[in-house]
Amino acid sequence: MLADLRVLARGDDDEAGDELLAWQSLRVESLAASMAPGQPTRLATGPVRLSRFFSRLVVTPEGRLNLRDVRGGDAPAPATPAATSSPAAPLELDIAGVEFVDGRVDFRDRFIQPNYSASLSELNGKLGRLRSGTREMATLEITGRAADTATLELRGALNPTADPLALDIAAKASGLELAPLSPYAGKYAGYAIERGKLSMDVAYRVDADGRLQARNRIVLNQLTFGDPVDSPVATKLPVRLALALLADRNGVIDVDLPISGSINDPEFSVFGLVLKVIGNLLVKAVTSPFALLSGGGGDETGAVEFLPGTATLAPSAEAALDRIAQALKDRPALQTTVAGAADATAEHDAI
Repeated sequence: MLADLRVLARGDDDEAGDELLAWQSLRVESLAASMAPGQPTRLATGPVRLSRFFSRLVVTPEGRLNLRDVRGGDAPAPATPAATSSPAAPLELDIAGVEFVDGRVDFRDRFIQPNYSASLSELNGKLGRLRSGTREMATLEITGRAADTATLELRGALNPTADPLALDIAAKASGLELAPLSPYAGKYAGYAIERGKLSMDVAYRVDADGRLQARNRIVLNQLTFGDPVDSPVATKLPVRLALALLADRNGVIDVDLPISGSINDPEFSVFGLVLKVIGNLLVKAVTSPFALLSGGGGDETGAVEFLPGTATLAPSAEAALDRIAQALKDRPALQTTVAGAADATAEHDAI
């Protein structure tokens, strides 16, 4: 057992001296390791129990994750001449399982301005047997709290050692306060957030060929934008109008954002895909509002057709008009203007 570990951050910035990694106890039932020149390093353990653990994750002002820069000693490792360089020996893992007890993760994003910080707390759960060299996945169950306001649940299976990554995970978060996310809203939407809550129900699966299939159900409750923010990368779309189109009469926005792609693509980015899907949804809301209000099956121009030469609605228009009427009833903040038009030739022939 290794108890009361504390690893401190080093450097010249304001993170220096802060705890980077810590735990109260790490208990391993059994441990076997072997190392030999030219051979894979092998590490096998019995059941592992990690209690009262802590980790600090920081996105630096340069956009890098702090853990990527962790190293020991005061000087960089000496360079190896190109003629004698060789790839690192692979690591073979066989971990019987890990139990997590009362963990906490602090996250700070110093890349975005103003800075954002959040915490994951009360993390408890289990990771099943994890073996490298196979796509067999370890079961995962984690529960906890996010930012002290939301419940968090993560279930599924994964194998991070597989190539490509083996993953089949579902996660839920409920009741996350949106106001602390204002720095992100300001940067990408162009407005600060005054209030609102977020709930998410997502599922991500990566197949053996590296194909990602993801489902993202996002529920925004009482999302209220505040003052505009001058951001060069913010969307130029009328975001407030789009939200008014998407929200129901109770101020709830409930959308599904499916995404897919290949993690083998060097340009692949889950965050980029999500932003693209959200952008497409906002574009549809602004450019084709009547199609959105009618459930995607209506005329994008919002035209309601009558039978030529009569005051009788066309059969196809009745159902669409009912859907639009209900949608407008559910969105009292929206107003519409109705303008008449006629096809003189069609009217003449019908009369």
